[in-house]
Amino acid sequence: MINAVGGNARVEDDDTLVVVGTWPKRLRGGEVKTCGDHRIAMAAAVLANYACGPIEIDDADVVSKSYPKFWDDFNALKVGEPI
Repeated sequence: MINAVGGNARVEDDDTLVVVGTWPKRLRGGEVKTCGDHRIAMAAAVLANYACGPIEIDDADVVSKSYPKFWDDFNALKVGEPI
């Protein structure tokens, strides 16, 4: 997900995620594939607020698995364009 939107992340030793900061460069945006994981969809929504371009989330409704009102609550925060 991070790499898909212009960030830099990699896995080391099979159990360590290394995320390289981009400051002051902002994420460019892009398409995030949730792979059916509600956590990825919600994390991508947060990332969308820090990207220069739009972030498209495939299967955004997957959040209903754990948080059916997520998009209502997220959009109520008014932190960016409604998703």
